[in-house]
Amino acid sequence: MVERANKREAGSGQRVGLQAALAVAGLLLLVVWHTQRSPVMVTPPQQQLYVNDLTLPLDVGAVEHEDEADLWCAPRPPPSWPPTDSQLRQLRVAIVIDPVCRRQELMPEEKVFECLDKVVSHCKDVTKTGCFGGWSGKAPECEAVLPTEVLDDGTAPPKKWNHYQLWWQTIMTKIAPELRALGWGNLKIISDSKSASERRMASCADLLITSTTMFWQLYPFKHMMRPWQRLILIEQYGAGTFMIPQDMEQFTESNRTLAIVKHVLVDPPEGQNGPFLEERSHLALMAPLVEGGEKYLTRRERPWNETTLDKMEVLLPMTVRFSNSIQCGGSWGFARFHGFFTKNHNRWPIPPLIERPYDVTFIGKLEYEAKAEVSGVTIHRQAAVKALSAFRDKWGHKYKVYVPQGERLEYHEYIQLLKQSKLVLSPWGWGEWSHKDFEILMSGCVVIKPRADIFKIHPAIFEHNVTAISTREDLTDLEEQILPFLQDLPRAQAMATRQQGLFRKYARSEVLAKEWDQLMVERLRKSFSAEQQAALAAAAAAGEARAADLEGEDEAIAEEQQQRLEEEAKRTEEQEAQRQQEEEAEEQEGDEDSGGKESEEGGDARR
Repeated sequence: MVERANKREAGSGQRVGLQAALAVAGLLLLVVWHTQRSPVMVTPPQQQLYVNDLTLPLDVGAVEHEDEADLWCAPRPPPSWPPTDSQLRQLRVAIVIDPVCRRQELMPEEKVFECLDKVVSHCKDVTKTGCFGGWSGKAPECEAVLPTEVLDDGTAPPKKWNHYQLWWQTIMTKIAPELRALGWGNLKIISDSKSASERRMASCADLLITSTTMFWQLYPFKHMMRPWQRLILIEQYGAGTFMIPQDMEQFTESNRTLAIVKHVLVDPPEGQNGPFLEERSHLALMAPLVEGGEKYLTRRERPWNETTLDKMEVLLPMTVRFSNSIQCGGSWGFARFHGFFTKNHNRWPIPPLIERPYDVTFIGKLEYEAKAEVSGVTIHRQAAVKALSAFRDKWGHKYKVYVPQGERLEYHEYIQLLKQSKLVLSPWGWGEWSHKDFEILMSGCVVIKPRADIFKIHPAIFEHNVTAISTREDLTDLEEQILPFLQDLPRAQAMATRQQGLFRKYARSEVLAKEWDQLMVERLRKSFSAEQQAALAAAAAAGEARAADLEGEDEAIAEEQQQRLEEEAKRTEEQEAQRQQEEEAEEQEGDEDSGGKESEEGGDARR
């Protein structure tokens, strides 16, 4: 009885213990299940070291699971060889711009034009100064259209939206949607250096596009480029001479840099190595006009090699500054030209040349502050005025020439004078071109541009006797070049109309996008081809280096094989000799056995 009671109590205790264990296990399962349903922070990626001289670790911070960067940076199969255009367009492309311009990417073009229409219609006389700008902020059509004046963190941007060096970013934001439509589906515009996600996308892009100045300033990846990453650098300075920061030279010469894109370039490219006057190639042409001018000329201490010169491209039309006047790189003053691009003659009338009273005009200052011991710009402009004055003295009875006499014109007066002129002389400034060139052509005049043959510009609006008139650098041939057009106004009118049409064409984003598409595809294909050729060349060089060693190894192998054959033959002879000896021994033993048996048989018979 007592034993039975004890057994019942023991059984009951075991059941209670089992139930408690099951309850604890269930609770643990519930905790694990709930944890799995809760958001989990991904462990930051391990630091990675880069090859060559780029050895600093990458630290892009932690990003949430399934972040946009995770999807964009996911591993992808490499292109086939040779890569197809479609495969190249699937590479990851990151365009790095200033945060002040970021809003433009999502801004519909129709919205920008609607704001411009409102602003221009408000200005009863677009030639007047002061009717743009502040008023537009009150117009509903312009709400949230202008680039931001304050960043998300409340700080002011490093450059205001109308800084001229930002105009290339408007080109990028305009053509980005067009490039995606052409097949660049993995193209991103990034600008937030404080975003771990965007920094990570910059670090894993196959192709980075940014300017030579922003490369250092905006993103902290100057020592964090992956070995496979490629660059297209934009040099936004105005002169055709290549002005790259010294700390960027390693990237321009590197195989990873596919192209260096500018608005204007020295032609031929070898001029990038000098001679220079005031650090500019075109101004060096003025040295002969200065006594002892040769001593002021300089050259690059370390010339650019041919490979780097081949990377230079002109593909940044300044047209965009005028056609997108209220976006990055624009100016409120350029809004007056909106009618030129929309061909609205009521807002921007362009009188035909035959109706204009002035035949040849020059407007501009003559004295420029020298950046060296002499001012090449001042010498050039004084030569231009001297040549035009000589033409006036000779032909003033027949042609009306406007030469400045020290008077200062207001901007609207300047525009009115342009629209009253047939041919307008536009000499050099710090660059081979100036904004005056575009103001002249948009006013319907023929541009006279000295030495248009020594630089390339995009679009090609200075082709001699096609879209402009070109002269020598000292304009000593001015009369010879302009007289044929003054005597044949229909020819001059056709030239002016041709130049205007070319300028309007490159205000269209789809036109620019096709040219950028071609540039990226060609440069990427060339880069992949160069890598393949380098690999083959390395393999060939390694093979030649090993040729002597391989020949020695072959001889050693042949000797070893001959020795082995000789040893094998000797072994075979010895085995054969031993076999013969054994056979002879066996035959001898057989003969002895036979003789013994015969003797025994004879004995038996005798018995």
